[in-house]
Amino acid sequence: MSRRLPPELLQAIVNDVGESTHDLLQLRSVNRAFHALATPAAFRRVRVTATKDRARALARLLQSHLAPLVQEIVFDSGTELADDSDGSDENSESDASDEDDVSTDDADEEPDTTEDDVERPAPGATVRLLSKAYTHISKASSLTTLTFDFHSQWEEPNSTEVEDPSPYLLLQLALLEAAANSSPSSVKELNIDNFIALPNPFYASRAFQGLLGRLQRFSMSTISDDYTETIIQAAWQDFWRTTVRKHILGPLQRASALTSLTLRNDKSACCIVPLSFADKHFPNLTSFSLGGFHFGDQDVEDFIVRHGATLTDLELSQCTISVSEDEYEYVADGEGGGPNAAERRIYVATSKLRCWAEVWNRLSQELSALVVLDVEEPEELVDDDGGTQIVRYTEAEELWEVVSLRGEDVDAAALQAFKDVVAARRLSGSR
Repeated sequence: MSRRLPPELLQAIVNDVGESTHDLLQLRSVNRAFHALATPAAFRRVRVTATKDRARALARLLQSHLAPLVQEIVFDSGTELADDSDGSDENSESDASDEDDVSTDDADEEPDTTEDDVERPAPGATVRLLSKAYTHISKASSLTTLTFDFHSQWEEPNSTEVEDPSPYLLLQLALLEAAANSSPSSVKELNIDNFIALPNPFYASRAFQGLLGRLQRFSMSTISDDYTETIIQAAWQDFWRTTVRKHILGPLQRASALTSLTLRNDKSACCIVPLSFADKHFPNLTSFSLGGFHFGDQDVEDFIVRHGATLTDLELSQCTISVSEDEYEYVADGEGGGPNAAERRIYVATSKLRCWAEVWNRLSQELSALVVLDVEEPEELVDDDGGTQIVRYTEAEELWEVVSLRGEDVDAAALQAFKDVVAARRLSGSR
């Protein structure tokens, strides 16, 4: 029946399947017509997990005639890095021309063990196979996007030297190094989720710098330790001061091609990110997303304003203003019960504090091209019934201590006015 259908209708059926690789692979096996139409969509976005089987499948795909179809490769480590010990030779590779055995799709697979059931893995072979597979990405001539979603829990020993790195850190370094050394010039977007916030000489390498220098879009979110020990906190600070500022933002700035930048810190309740934006400017930046940062001075604010002529999208998530002792004064105890009642005292700002209202008013005036604004303010539990309140200010020395200021309704009003200005500009532009 499908032979009598016009090509436009067959293509509409393929389009209706969407991005489900599993469904597209099923559709391409129906007949020759669907095979021809569904194949480009089925291999446009490739998902890889941390197993030997997926590593081998990726290697086969990238060495087959289908490699030029691949536009995005997504690595998803999941919750555990599998050893996948099956007694097979890790260097063995199946026939790369076998089209029925190149898919890396395993979206429907679920692990049959829980975290409590699994000992720390010994995944040396898996890491080597994955790293070897990524050395073939140069053959994916249409590749534009690399995404790495690494393990989401901190597993590193408490040492700046990382003498016994976890398998997850070894995997992160191995895959980033393989990608940096092999990625084609077509790669324009790099996303790193759960970036382990430890410095490493690799980030200063020519290969990594070269990859970053070609990007138009860069996104990273970090995972870190609780940093109760000074030695670990020093490594974390070095990561932000040197790795991020010099070895990541540096080449991105020199290339001048960056249009989208996302930076997310996972330890906003423990440490102020020691990252200075003082001399950073990206002339083509249109989208900026920041998460878990503190507006303790005007450094971040000035960076945003410097891009007022080009910035169209701004997202601020879980950001607060950290205040020092001379910027607020105690007035009275807070009311009500709840788990945080003891810390919820009421203060009044001194003239030294630059409050959120001033920040919102300035951004509203300076960001003349902004049409999308997304602000997610942090919240804390304030009573036993699940009630919450917005956390706008935290104590600079103890960031987990909330500073509730009298007159925060002015901050809320200023933010709403800012949102209204952006919404009006977006509405006028759509007419």
